[in-house]
Amino acid sequence: MRDVAWQYFRLRPSNFPSRRIAQAAALLAPMTRESTGGLLYSETLVSLREALESDKTKQTLRLLLQEAEPSVFWKEHVRFKHRSPSGSARIGRSRADRILMDALLPILLLDAEQQGDRRQKDRVGRVLAELPAASDEITRKFESHGPIAEGALGTQGLHQLYRSWCSKGRCLSCAIGRHVLSKSPEQGS
Repeated sequence: MRDVAWQYFRLRPSNFPSRRIAQAAALLAPMTRESTGGLLYSETLVSLREALESDKTKQTLRLLLQEAEPSVFWKEHVRFKHRSPSGSARIGRSRADRILMDALLPILLLDAEQQGDRRQKDRVGRVLAELPAASDEITRKFESHGPIAEGALGTQGLHQLYRSWCSKGRCLSCAIGRHVLSKSPEQGS
């Protein structure tokens, strides 16, 4: 890709797309002498189930994502051609939490339902309740209308509400939408 195709404007260097791709590749990387291999390379579900059983579940799940570090090149680069101060290229805590919330915990929840494992389902629910709420384009749409989501479960709820109702213009069919509209100031008064 040409340089102009990459979007770097209004992003922190750790969020540059080139760095994100390197982090994703590290999650998929096979085991080498220098690394233990990425979480997504093999036996992902087994690793996730084991982490879910640990005493410090949330921290163990985060660590699975944060252990995978991109190649040494990315310790001194956030862009391909420009050197930057040396630092870790690993996935940060908030990004790890977001991957857990949006991808890995839903996979574990589906796995629990398919296996009929109520204990695993409860553990996933506890982790979702412990993870902090995310702030993104969808959750910010709701902030001005009332309480903000508490925890990752609330964030997921707002995303589902938005996908199922708001984005389809079904406000009058939704109790929350009707409530928000009833509180809105009258137009043109």
